[in-house]
Amino acid sequence: MVGNKILIQNGNGILSVPAELNGRFKTMLIRFYETGDMQPLKEWIYDNCIDGVNSPQ
Repeated sequence: MVGNKILIQNGNGILSVPAELNGRFKTMLIRFYETGDMQPLKEWIYDNCIDGVNSPQ
């Protein structure tokens, strides 16, 4: 909830992992923990789990 509070305050929407993508989310999270490579996880979250992002002006 704190993460969503920060996202909302900065106009970046909310993080919500759809139930049908929960398994993939966990796989991506494990891969991040094992490799330290955050980029694939960041891109996946942005593409699949962020709602209400302000469009660029």
